[in-house]
Amino acid sequence: MIRDFEWSLIKSLRADDSIRVTHGSNLIAEYRDRFHCLNPQRALLSTMVHKCALALLGGVLIFTIAKSTIYAEADRAASVISIQIQGETQVDPATLFGARADVMRLYHDAGVHLSWVTSHPDLVIIICGQRDACDVGGSSSSTLGQAIINKTSRQGRIAYVYHERVTDFAEQAGMESADLLGYVIAHEVAHLLGVSHGSTGLMRAGWDVSELTLASCGLLHFSVPEEEVVRRSAAILAASSSSNSLIER
Repeated sequence: MIRDFEWSLIKSLRADDSIRVTHGSNLIAEYRDRFHCLNPQRALLSTMVHKCALALLGGVLIFTIAKSTIYAEADRAASVISIQIQGETQVDPATLFGARADVMRLYHDAGVHLSWVTSHPDLVIIICGQRDACDVGGSSSSTLGQAIINKTSRQGRIAYVYHERVTDFAEQAGMESADLLGYVIAHEVAHLLGVSHGSTGLMRAGWDVSELTLASCGLLHFSVPEEEVVRRSAAILAASSSSNSLIER
């Protein structure tokens, strides 16, 4: 079982794999102005844009169905990794439920099953309620989460999510808190599995209006190479956990 994080561990680990939002209030204004269709207080899209949006979503639906079919046969052999969320009582149950659902969907699409546990986890996500309650250093006010990564393996077992920052930014951007929280957790779990920052998408270090828009529509995903790293690392972690379980018996 993983105990609470010990500060002495920082000496041998790095906390630089974080996710942050960029441009502050200017980003929020741009998000609302350019994508007012996602804000219920603004007018609906024009007919032309609406049709384009429907066509795009139709294409995404077809892609999603095709991808689900590809993974259907692999589901039985998919790796299962367990995750414990500490500090979950600081999050509204409905928000946490929605966030977990988003995380599970993202990893299922990548070919990995997640199991939420209360003890003996493979990975731990610590939800920090107060703004600076467990900031491990090297972050700014726009940092939404940080993973503690081993310098040698480039993997880890513990990550932090700054819930108050996530909630504040989601509210300012007009997003659902559960959506943003889920994507932040998914981002940090990927770092624990050895996925580095990417230039675009879910694993981009600094999210801007593009990532926020995709997240609001449920269209922010791992890239294909990132999915491969996730599957490979999850398989190794699952095998290791299974071996340790047999030894304990």
